[in-house]
Amino acid sequence: MKLEIGKFHVRDVRFGERTKFSDGVLTVDREEAVEALNRDGKLRDISLHIARPGDSVRIIPAKTAAGVIYRPDGRAAFPGYTGPVAMAGQGTVYSLEGMSVVAAGRRSLQGMNGMIDMTGPGAELTPYSRLVNLVFVAENADPDENIPHMDNVRFMKASCCLAEYLGRALKDCEPEEWERYDWEDAGDKGLPRVMFFMQQCNIPKGLEGTSYYGYDLTAVPVTVVQPLEWLDGALTGDGGSLPGNAIRTTYGFLHAPIIKRLLAEHGKTINFAGSVLVGHVEPVDKKQQIANMYVSLAKTLKLDAVIEMESHCGNVDVDYMMTLGGLEREGIRTVGILAENNGRDGRNPGKTYTDEAADAIVSTGNACEVYELPRLDMVYGNIDTLKEDPHWGAWKYDAARGPSLRKDGSLIVDAHIFLDHDGLLGFSERTVRDF
Repeated sequence: MKLEIGKFHVRDVRFGERTKFSDGVLTVDREEAVEALNRDGKLRDISLHIARPGDSVRIIPAKTAAGVIYRPDGRAAFPGYTGPVAMAGQGTVYSLEGMSVVAAGRRSLQGMNGMIDMTGPGAELTPYSRLVNLVFVAENADPDENIPHMDNVRFMKASCCLAEYLGRALKDCEPEEWERYDWEDAGDKGLPRVMFFMQQCNIPKGLEGTSYYGYDLTAVPVTVVQPLEWLDGALTGDGGSLPGNAIRTTYGFLHAPIIKRLLAEHGKTINFAGSVLVGHVEPVDKKQQIANMYVSLAKTLKLDAVIEMESHCGNVDVDYMMTLGGLEREGIRTVGILAENNGRDGRNPGKTYTDEAADAIVSTGNACEVYELPRLDMVYGNIDTLKEDPHWGAWKYDAARGPSLRKDGSLIVDAHIFLDHDGLLGFSERTVRDF
């Protein structure tokens, strides 16, 4: 498979009379943009904002983020999701680099939302602080349908529709640079066969998970995805089944550094055989069964090594460790990537399941680390959601710390609240780093 990514670097985003891209500036027609993101009429009270690196801006509750891509041949940016199904991972796609579309609401339903600070200590804890973000703030159009999973799913779809609309501004533009991939089996070189396993938290609880060509993967135990499909819009983000730090966004899939790094090593040090999205089950007595499925798949694909990323902590730890241990015992060298959840102040009252065979783990840090953050001048969304709604990483009141939202507008929270903080797809020097 061959994929060419034409890259355009965004210096700024502005509002204007016509949506266009010129000299590094994306100009956005507000009215058209709102119409594009709300094409099914499921959202209301929509406003658009721009958040630049260094701005005194806090975005909360941040529900998801999407990257902006465009296909010169007219195919949908996210095939099967925003338009007709077509094969991804091949041909030509244009990409706006250095920006994202961020969806923000006024309520945090189910607590499965995040936060982005564009400046201050919080800016170091999310990759989106380094981007120019076009932010839309909205709420569910029908308050009687303000159901947690429907709320997040509608924001997810709207972010991709807006990204697709913005991408059309690249029509007739010439990319500044090209990123080219030619991915085929390198078995003739005698290199170790390596796959990337991405674990999902996809228990069917009415919450849509990651979609593949628009097909919701909730309760789907295993999906094989070719690496170039990641970079070309085949995967769209989690509909809100995880806390902010572990939400898998469409932007994250399109730009996943770990996929790009493995592709860079393909044919040189490894034979990158592709990726697998693995699910998990909640009943403890079923976990070994599903772990055995993944081990069997790895053996069938004749893998020498697996890099496996965990989705989040808790119940999922068991599936994850059983898979890592099972792979190792079958002679398949395995490296696990996870974010630690050590409890606030390093005191974890519970125990987690481990496997002594899982002896190679990369930690991306402690998601329970507590941070004090200053008040910022502007909030896109609703800061009072911290007083009204559940949030992972925040609390209405704590006996030792008081409320997360203080009277002066400052915050005390833990790292669970920062959108895409865990760095498991590579947005962290702890995940993908040269030595």
